[in-house]
This record gives sequence, structure tokens and C-alpha cells, in this order.
Amino acid sequence: MRENYLNYKDNPNPTANIGFMCYVPLNFYVYENIYKHLPNSEFIVGDSYDVEGYSLISDYLENLLEFFSKQNAYWRFANPQDKKLTKNEFYSKYAVLVSTWYRGATAAPYNKDKKLVRVMYGHAKDPWNFGPWSAYFDLILSYGEYSQKFLSFYGTSTIVGNPKFDDWFSDNIDAGELNKIKRALNPVKKTILYVPTHGYLSSLGIMINAINSLSSDYNIILKVHHNTHLYEQETLTPYKENPRIIIKGDEDDILPLLKVADFVVSDNSGAIFDATLADKPIILVDFLDDNFFEEFKENLFYLFEGRHMGVVTGKNSIEQIIKSAGEEIGPVIRIPREDYLSPVIRRQVADKKLREALISAVENEDMFKLRRKKIRELAFSYNDGDCGKRAAGKIEKLLFKPKAGPSFLAESLDKYYNHFITGKIGISGGPGFWHSKKGREEAAKRYLKIKSLPFWQKISVVMDEFFGNENEIGKQKDDKI
Repeated sequence: MRENYLNYKDNPNPTANIGFMCYVPLNFYVYENIYKHLPNSEFIVGDSYDVEGYSLISDYLENLLEFFSKQNAYWRFANPQDKKLTKNEFYSKYAVLVSTWYRGATAAPYNKDKKLVRVMYGHAKDPWNFGPWSAYFDLILSYGEYSQKFLSFYGTSTIVGNPKFDDWFSDNIDAGELNKIKRALNPVKKTILYVPTHGYLSSLGIMINAINSLSSDYNIILKVHHNTHLYEQETLTPYKENPRIIIKGDEDDILPLLKVADFVVSDNSGAIFDATLADKPIILVDFLDDNFFEEFKENLFYLFEGRHMGVVTGKNSIEQIIKSAGEEIGPVIRIPREDYLSPVIRRQVADKKLREALISAVENEDMFKLRRKKIRELAFSYNDGDCGKRAAGKIEKLLFKPKAGPSFLAESLDKYYNHFITGKIGISGGPGFWHSKKGREEAAKRYLKIKSLPFWQKISVVMDEFFGNENEIGKQKDDKI
């Protein structure tokens, strides 16, 4: 379909000076209730999402264009095949860009004069979620007390609640979609919504036996993470082969699915906190141990054979805390790592433990409900159905303020990337470099090369990276992105 990009007809808003950056359908659902309170806004489709340097290549744009062609919304297509309009010209109409991530166009030099707003898309994986990339935003919209505690460090955050759940608290969930889902369910069976994350933290491989086995006694809905849908389709095969399992993708809103669910099963996904906010009984799959956290404590993401397998979590990340003894917000299925049990045995253990967990969830619901309430009050403020309106008001105020200069943290990050990282390989351009194909390929090659060196040689190379000749670094030629 790629040769037909030019055939897609977008629906731009002629008065828009606020753009919502969309890479996957998830972004639409995150922004929707903010967008509807900003008549001078539109969605932007077409910025790059794939990361070819880490073997993440998909049909994300075809999927997104198909999705937006069905939405009753203003949207504008930054067509990569359209040579008539430069990126600078395309983005010139916007004063504010809203994004869930700092990447691509938001990090590009042609948008350095734009005011940037970060909207959270979920909880989980705190080392990433609250990472220093947030320093580049002029405004960060946090969910509640927990996220604000970390994001306030950057000096630009404010609590607005979770706009995605406005329809939940206003009882305004799409009735047509809800009825469609209900018709696919057996009304005499309880419904399990399984919402795993992707990559190295996903339980999809572990839960094959358990989910397939339960499909005889329960309605099973599998809500697939957008990165699983795009880059890990092979992990879904054992589930797709079972006609009793209803598979929903990134184009499906999670709220109607939560509405029909009697139980939610998840692992290290932000969906844990969607279920918590919806006050649904939840069962957690835990297959990470102290050795795992120690092994990856210095990593930013999981990289295997040059393939990006997700951003890191940490032992003190919120989705790990709520699995710890005495803090569990639901029954926890603890599965030993592959180092100790074969994949076959692990799946058998998971099958047995999931059945036990479903019984425990019912028997101990009063206790778990109180714990969910505690986390909900910590993580989410203003559950009043007006979070989108509140967020839109903050963006409107920013619209009429002058663009502030880069924060101290943002400037420090630029210097770090330029001086210590890109300088030694003759490339400068700050963090925007890391969002280019060339930058990611170079970074991956250098990382793997250094990691493979003998210990003392590795130390020598790293020392040279950080304490090399600064004059030599300064003379190296810029590679403009």
C-alpha cells in the first residue's frame, strides 16, 4: 500500500495551530477528550514510528491511515512521499505540538520554536516514563500525585488527571461498540480481559496454556499491545489458532473492553492501572526476579541481537511495587525464570496458578478492592469526567505564552549527547540524532562492539569516550539531520 500514500485524503482543520502527534491508534484515544475541547486543533499523522536500526519495521502508517480515515475528526497527513512541501513548511502553522513521546518531529530542528506538551499515555516502567527526555517539554500533563512527584522535577508539570477515562466516569462509552462486544460473548460465562505488554516484559509466551485452557470456561478477550501488533505478530499465533479467543488490537478502545470484563490479567503493562482506575479485579503475572533487575539495572532498554525489545522497568517501578508481598492489588502468579524451569513447565505452572488466582480474586476481593483504591487515589486525580477539559485549558494558556528558552536540564542533555556520545563518532545534533535511522544504527553498533570487548579493554574504551581530547571532538564535522 505504500505506493498509494498520496491517495489518502486527510481532513485538515484550516484554523488549527495545535497539533496532536499520532503514531499509533493508542495516541488517538489518549488525546481524544483533550482534542474535543480545542477547536483550533487537529491530529498529525505521518511522522516516523518505526526504528529500522533496531529491526522495528512495520506497516504502522498504513494501519494508522486506515484508522483515521474512519474517524470523525480533523487530521492532517505529513505524507513522506509528498515532495512539494518541506517538513519546515508543513509544521509552520503550529504554535504547539502535543505528544506522548519525544521523538521525530518533536525533537527535530525545524520545530525548535514550537511549544511542546507531553501527555502521559499510562503508568508502568518508571525509569522510562519519568526519564530526562521530559525536560524538553514546555508543559507536562501528569495524572496525579504519583507521577507529579517525579515529573515536577522538570519544573513544567501540572496535575490534570487521566483524560482517556473521562468517558468512563461520565458513563459515555460508545454504546454501539459496547453492544458489538457483548454480542460476541457468551452471557452465561464470566469474561477475562488479558492485556499483556510487549517485548521482553511480555507474558504472552508464558500464558499460552493458561489462556487457551480457560477459554472453555470463560469468555477470553486478548487486547494486544500496539508494539506486539506491529513487531511481534509471531507471539500471537497460539492465540489466533483458538477460535474461542477474541483478539482486539490497538485500533480498539480499551474502555468498552474493561466495561464487559469481570477479571483483568496483565504482567508489566500500563493496562494494570487502567484496570485499577476502572476498579476491576486484576490478576498479575510476575516472572521477574532480583537477578533480572540486577542484570539490567544500567540499561535504558532491552536489546537482543540488535532488536529493541522494550524500555526497562525497575524493582521500584510502580508496576513492580504493586506485585510485592503485602502490597499486591490482586493475586500474583509468580513464575520462575527460564534459567530454572523449561518453557513447557513454566506454561503448565502458569495454567495451574491462574485457575487458583481466579478463585483467590473472588475470595479476597474486599482486601484487594481497598488496595486498588489506595493506588487509584495515589496515581489518579480528578476522576470527574472533566480531565480532558482541564488539560485543554492548560494547553490554551500555554498557547498565548512566549516560548521559554531551553531548561537547564534540556541544555545539559544536549551537551551530554553532543559531547560524550555523538562527538566521538563525528556526529552532532543533540538528542534529535537518536531519533534518526543513522543515529540509532550507529548507537546500536557501538554499544554491541564495546559490550563484546574484554573487561579491561572495555574500561579503556569507555574512559576514552568520556575523557578524550575535547579539541579533537570539537573539530569533527557535523552531520546535519
